[in-house]
Amino acid sequence: MPLGPRMQYGTSIEKRAKAARRQSELDSAGILTNWYAEEKTKIKNDVNLDEPAQKLALHALFMEFGKRSSRAISKAKRDNSLPKFLEREANEEIARGNAAKRL
Repeated sequence: MPLGPRMQYGTSIEKRAKAARRQSELDSAGILTNWYAEEKTKIKNDVNLDEPAQKLALHALFMEFGKRSSRAISKAKRDNSLPKFLEREANEEIARGNAAKRL
């Protein structure tokens, strides 16, 4: 099957940067989801909280989850912008070159 004109020469740097951003967003979403589940379990299992206090704590937890999610998405975009991605790849290539010289 022939490749399209944009894919003939390999994956472009823009696509790799977008893929890195998506992967970073997915990784942070997994971490945040696990954190949220743990905190929610702690609140639900707290016997010192009555029902209104528990609802208030769950609401505060959900609001904190929203704040952390938006910060994680912003960080993923900022850390995987095209210039940052190029800089990271250049540093990795320099490190590989330096490692090859040592051998």
